[in-house]
Order: sequence, then structure tokens, then C-alpha cells
Amino acid sequence: MRQATQLLRQKKILSARKGVGTRVEARQPEQAYYYALQSLVNIFQFASEATLLVLREEMTPVYGALAARLGSRPEREWLHLVGVRQAVGRTEPICWTEVYIHSRYARLFRGKTEHRSAMFSAIEEKSGEPVTEVEQEIVAVTLSREIAEAIGAEVGTPALQITRRYFGPGRRLFEMSINVHPSDRFSYLMTLKREIAAGKDG
Repeated sequence: MRQATQLLRQKKILSARKGVGTRVEARQPEQAYYYALQSLVNIFQFASEATLLVLREEMTPVYGALAARLGSRPEREWLHLVGVRQAVGRTEPICWTEVYIHSRYARLFRGKTEHRSAMFSAIEEKSGEPVTEVEQEIVAVTLSREIAEAIGAEVGTPALQITRRYFGPGRRLFEMSINVHPSDRFSYLMTLKREIAAGKDG
């Protein structure tokens, strides 16, 4: 966490003053980050507008519930990235992010401190395998101490945890992302359209 805090200070996202503690630097109050989801195009847009600043990177074996969520056999290693997302024109991080990437594609992302595009897009381009399905789960949580300190928020703040699992042909999972958004920094809109059978009245 010390290294993560130092990186955020270098980015001028966090500052520390004697008697005050660590805080998020902002010249003026900021509105909640607004995010609308209608298709994968919106995920592309989100990734380009909100750069992932990597605080920690490791190849890690997965076990138990995590292995099950990844559809992985226990002890298989996945690339695990941990960081915060910084949106264009904003001084405070909009969320905490964790990403798990199948070891087959780890070389595409290792050693980079910033990611400015959708990772699943890079996997599609290099592997030739298209994303056929994205599963999304939204859960209400509160900020842990680790997350709160990284994004300059209060411990226990209400937040939304958005988990996305990206599948290729044969429903093979190659990426899972977990984004934790403090409630006062994020607004989410999803549009659903009803399909009406042709020729049906009313």
C-alpha cells in the first residue's frame, strides 16, 4: 500500500499534509462520474476515458471460490492487476479496479503502469477470438480500508461493486474485472429495450 500511495502522489491525485493526513486533491467539487451502458461500445468508451493506473501486478494461483468464478482449475496462475481508474478531466480516482487475465494473454499486459483501452479488445486483436458474451454483476458494498486509502475516501463509504466476466467462443472465460465505485463519485444508467413480435397489436 505504501508503494501505491506513493504512485498516486506522483500523479498528483493524493497529497499529505501534517495534521491533516492524506486527501484527494481537487481544485473544485466534482460531480459523480456518469456511465451509460447499452452495448460493448460503451465499455470501450469507459476504458478510453478512464485510464487504469496499475499499482500492483502479479501472476497468482487461484483457489476456491475465485477459481470457480474464473472457471479455472485450482492452482492455475492468472495475471492479477490492481489499480485505480482516473477519468479525463478529474483529479480524484473514480474507482478501485482489479483485473484477472488468463495466463495465455498475460504477456499483452505485463510490465505496463497504465492502460488506456479495453483489455478485452487487445485480447481479441491478438488472439483472433471475439468476445461473445459479457456477464455483469452489481453488488452494494462498503469500502475496505485498503480501497478507501487508495482512492482517498472514507472507510465504510457505500459503494457499487461491478464485476464483469468476458467470454469467448465456447464460453471460455479470459478476463474478469472488478470495479468498486464510491457512491458519491459514480452514476450508472442502463437502457433496456423491449422486443415486440412483428404484427402483434398493443
